[in-house]
Amino acid sequence: MDSPQLAARLRFLTDAAHLLRLSVPVASAHLMRQRAEKMRQAGLHQHELQHHHVCRACGHIMLLGLGSELTLESRKHAAAARRKPTRKPTRKPTRKPRRHPKPRANPAPPPRGPTKALTCGLCLDTSHTRLSPPTLPPSRRRANTAKTPPATTRRTRASMRKAGLQALLAGQAQKSKAASLSLADFRQK
Repeated sequence: MDSPQLAARLRFLTDAAHLLRLSVPVASAHLMRQRAEKMRQAGLHQHELQHHHVCRACGHIMLLGLGSELTLESRKHAAAARRKPTRKPTRKPTRKPRRHPKPRANPAPPPRGPTKALTCGLCLDTSHTRLSPPTLPPSRRRANTAKTPPATTRRTRASMRKAGLQALLAGQAQKSKAASLSLADFRQK
């Protein structure tokens, strides 16, 4: 099937599925599955947004608030849910000699961001997507400077403040002299 026919067929399947979404959700899901199958046969890949818009399992168009749910789980919350609390039997503590900690052979894993979980309203399948970790704004990042400037004294700050105020007053005085008009400016010769 050539490209214009394939594009027209995919557009038709998408439009028909969206029109039937509220009235006949099962038929809408079937049309979206057919669309995904046609794209797979043609060797086309679905866009990332399409994966969030359509259920990967059944083809249902997911509209948040109409049966489908979106939950964001922080990394700490997701890790706590995976861990099972275990209780160890209590023993009498024994004294062991302290050892220096060994350096880790493996570096720390890169930071992971939150997880987005989309739950389909038709088949109740949940798809998880990892989001990128939040980055610090540039103002909060530390600059890699070797030296920090020495602290200024109270006298130095006072003299700098005085010089700044004098410069400000001098600039205002120049503006007022240049912008003022006198009667002589309006007289014609």
